[in-house]
This record gives sequence, C-alpha cells and structure tokens, in this order.
Amino acid sequence: MQSLISDEKGDMYGHRNLYMIGFGWYAVWSVVAGVSVYSGSILLNVSRAFQGIGCAILVPNALALVGRTYGTSPKKNMILALFGAAAPTGWVVGAVFSSILAQLAWWPWAYFALAITCIFMVIAAWMIIPQDDLPTANLKDFDFLGALFGVSGLILTSFAWNQAAVVGWSTVYTYVLFIVGTLLLAVFAVVEIKFSKHPLVPLRGFKKEAALALGVIAAGWGSFGIWVFVSAKKIVR
Repeated sequence: MQSLISDEKGDMYGHRNLYMIGFGWYAVWSVVAGVSVYSGSILLNVSRAFQGIGCAILVPNALALVGRTYGTSPKKNMILALFGAAAPTGWVVGAVFSSILAQLAWWPWAYFALAITCIFMVIAAWMIIPQDDLPTANLKDFDFLGALFGVSGLILTSFAWNQAAVVGWSTVYTYVLFIVGTLLLAVFAVVEIKFSKHPLVPLRGFKKEAALALGVIAAGWGSFGIWVFVSAKKIVR
C-alpha cells in the first residue's frame, strides 16, 4: 500500500524525484541502524521499520521509470523480468555480504555500506535519469481516505499474522487486530469503488487478466517467503 501511495506521489511530483528521495531516506535510516549498536535493539527495530518506507518510495517509482524508458518490446520484457528477480537476488547477496562484514569487520558496517551504496545511487540517478515533465501537483486529487483505510488495514493484518506465529491465534489481541484489519480493508475496497475520484487501486477497472497477474505475483512472493522461512530454520538447526 505504501508503494501505491508512492507511485501516486510520483505521478504528482516526478518519479525521478521520488526515486532519489527513496534512496536518500534509505541511506539515512541505514546509518541510524548502524549507529544503534550503541543504544540497543529498540532503535535498531525502529530504524529497520523506517528503512522499509524508503523501499516503498523508490521501488514503484523505479518501475515507473523502467516503464517509461522502454517501449513495448522484448527488451522491456527482459528488463522487467530482471527487475522482478532483483528482490530475491538482492536478499541473498545482501545476506552473504552482511555476514562477511559481520565476521571480518563489524556488523554495523553492513548498514554503513548500504548507506554508501544508496548515496551513490542518488548521485547516479541525478546525473543519468532525465528530469520528469511534471503536471501541476494537486493534493486535492490524492486519495487520502483510501490511503488511511488501506494502510491501517494492512498494518493491522500484517502485525496479526506475524504475532500469531509468536503468541498464537488464541491470544485475544492477535485475532481482534486481524478482524479489525480485515474490516478496514473491506472499507478500503468500498471507498475505492464507490467514493474515490482518483483511487489508489482502480478496482472499478480491474479485469480478469489483472486479477490473474496479481494472483501470480502473490504466489511468487509467497513462495519466496516459504523459501526464506525454511532456509532460516535449517540455519538455526
């Protein structure tokens, strides 16, 4: 949902600008994550959460930049396939190099190295990517109500799913938050279909092909999560 909001903001303020802001945000909170070695786990957890906002800002705008750069062609299909493969590949490469840094240097350097890379990406984007032809930004066109219900619903349901693995579904707050989050997502769907003039998710125009594509993407990411979970269990053993 953060990605959808970021994509909407990219249409208003420029995908190139949001792309650089995302990497800059990621760099700042990567430094904070490294510095958290002096303050304890709370700051580390907070900084890791804020790092995710940077990803949510830059990824959809990066995809938009790819889409506008390459026309309909086999090359565009190949670039989008490489873009999709970047997430699992990046996870593996990041895990390997952060482990190497933790063993041979100091674990905060995994975050400091990430911050340096993000700064390099900001500079490269500023030098290479052409400036956007920006429309007149109008906050009145932004779907604030949809963003409120959508983000709140996803946060609560995600938190419930994660806590259920720790404390179990029998714990009251786990299933209560899941129910509330599900209801908020239902309200979000109603808002997008009935009330929003510029919906974050244009559900009214969804076709069967779009639903199939989203299902395939969800299955792919679910498979990736299963692989990570099984790998982590084997490492712990």
